[in-house]
Amino acid sequence: MDHFWRALAEHLGRPAILDGEDGVVVSYRALLEHVAALRPIYQRRTKALVFIEARLELRQICHLLAAWQAGHAVHLYAPTLDEIRLCDLRARFLPEIEIGRRGLMDEGPERPDLPIDDSLGLMLSTSGSLGSAKMIRLSFENLFSNASQISDALSLDASRRSPTCLPYHFIYGLSTITSALLSGGSIALIRSSLLDSRFWRLFSDTDCNTLHGVSRSYELLMRLSAQGLNWPTLSAVTHSGDRLSEAAADWMVGALSERGVDVFKMYGATEAAGRISVLPPTEFPRHPDSAGLVVPRGEISVSAAGELIYRGPNVMLGYASSRRDLCRGDDAHGVLATGDLGEVTDGRVYIKGRLGRTTKIEGLRFDLDDLSERLTGGAVLAAASGQLGVFYTGEPADRIARWRQQLRELKIFDGATHFVRLDELPRTEGGKLAYGELTDILLDMGR
Repeated sequence: MDHFWRALAEHLGRPAILDGEDGVVVSYRALLEHVAALRPIYQRRTKALVFIEARLELRQICHLLAAWQAGHAVHLYAPTLDEIRLCDLRARFLPEIEIGRRGLMDEGPERPDLPIDDSLGLMLSTSGSLGSAKMIRLSFENLFSNASQISDALSLDASRRSPTCLPYHFIYGLSTITSALLSGGSIALIRSSLLDSRFWRLFSDTDCNTLHGVSRSYELLMRLSAQGLNWPTLSAVTHSGDRLSEAAADWMVGALSERGVDVFKMYGATEAAGRISVLPPTEFPRHPDSAGLVVPRGEISVSAAGELIYRGPNVMLGYASSRRDLCRGDDAHGVLATGDLGEVTDGRVYIKGRLGRTTKIEGLRFDLDDLSERLTGGAVLAAASGQLGVFYTGEPADRIARWRQQLRELKIFDGATHFVRLDELPRTEGGKLAYGELTDILLDMGR
């Protein structure tokens, strides 16, 4: 962690954060001064848990950095998280400090009877969009080791500037911020959608040259490109979060790689504090289906069951479901069974599918059982290749319209969703739902 703060201090005169909306430019010197000004809030006799609403605002990012500088653990939650879920998380984890909605700050008592492990730096939900109570515990070493791994793999330096077009309560979005700051680069706070012409005007006005995105981001760029939009300052893009469609990969080769834009295709997991592998730009045109080469100081292997096993300094401490779990140390010991089926050929990682019921859709991670509970009306879910199947029996009545709206609120859009009526749901001999058969139905629909 000290390495991170020393790196920031090496770039005092350079811009760190630009607010594209109001034109404010914050240098590394000013950023550190903002963080220092918040120090009194975080002076505590014991280590605290800090809840921070992850809004795209300079103030919230400074609170995150100030809490870390004071050695506290942070939980970042989505600005869209409903109050019922947030109240449940508060009751389970008992934060001492919350930098919450509408800029309000709540402080609770110190809790010496519920200590927090010294190494714990961040808790992120296993299903950030839904505010799942199951948390991933990440140490300071996990976070800043992976920021360094990303910086090395992407050859980041002070010339790189990217917009914040990914939410930072997800590890991918957060890692774009930490790796940029570690490398002396800069980020531009742009709150508009990629489809909004204002986004691209601010992208140009703030001299951005790097774009981070998920599959949907590049599908949107395909549409915009067909409408005549171009981005002359763009020199590099990264992709991670979910499977890239063949059409999007082909477009990225032709519209980006062949025009001199570096395309870094990546694979990662929150449990690995971000990235596990990165495909170099020179490899992308020839191997667009690969998830890349393992990041520096990491190792990857395949188990007898075909599961990808990752080892590295960025592997999480473990999971947590209540405040009492925060005193635990390193349960994972640097080894992560990813839950992904895959293979490694000539050093390149290839993802073949998922072992369990956690999936990524539109670049966001969801637990399908948790998501199913949110959809009222008897929906059963399966996922494959970044697509969501909503299976049901009986007449749809108004259920499909309601489900579609609920999914849109979670950023799962119509193009990634299939509603399928069945006479009866397939079940195993033991009477359990046969999710494998539902997945096969969904895969057949995509063929």
